[in-house]
Amino acid sequence: MWFHLLGKGGLVYIPEPLCAFRIHNRQQTSLNRTYRKGELEGIRLFEKYSGKEEPSFWVLRAMRFLQLYDLRKKRRKNANNQQLQLELDKIEKTLGKFWYGIFWLRHRVIRPLENLRRWLEKKTLPGKRYLD
Repeated sequence: MWFHLLGKGGLVYIPEPLCAFRIHNRQQTSLNRTYRKGELEGIRLFEKYSGKEEPSFWVLRAMRFLQLYDLRKKRRKNANNQQLQLELDKIEKTLGKFWYGIFWLRHRVIRPLENLRRWLEKKTLPGKRYLD
């Protein structure tokens, strides 16, 4: 739904909540989380909406790397999920070992610097996060 709305126009953030939801165990979100139905939803959304505007060569591969990296972390927690393994195989085939290695190395170098930047921003400008 959000991708559809963003495709129609811009995004505006206001701090006041426009609605509230009651949270309970029989809620669909809770049931989906229990049965792990939403684990692959991000991949399906990416495949559906990435074709709308052609991302650049680097952006497309970076997005595929992040999907693959995240799915591999989830696979460690849930090794028996066959659907997850099928999605992993599909993304690995489209990205390739060479590009995975390049982006993995980039991730390992940049991640500590990003963490440091976020920590410094939090310490020096605590209100800045809400102004972006």
